[in-house]
Amino acid sequence: MLARHGLPTEGFGSFVLVEGEHLYTKSDAAIRVAELLGWPYRAARVGRLILNGLRDFMYDIVADNRYDWFGQKDQCMIPDEDVSDRVL
Repeated sequence: MLARHGLPTEGFGSFVLVEGEHLYTKSDAAIRVAELLGWPYRAARVGRLILNGLRDFMYDIVADNRYDWFGQKDQCMIPDEDVSDRVL
């Protein structure tokens, strides 16, 4: 899927959302997911007012520090049947 969208297939460690023919990465993907979740998360769309380079820089800072700031689970969530077809 990465190769099909022109992204590197090795060493690629970013958040990617594919929605139909649209591909979103980093902060664009996070904002789009928030929009799809509905209110109040949809309010994250105001983040698009920030320049993409600055927004992705801030995304990288959060991504690099998320476990220190928010903790880490001992195991991954297993998706329910209603969402398992949407998760790779």
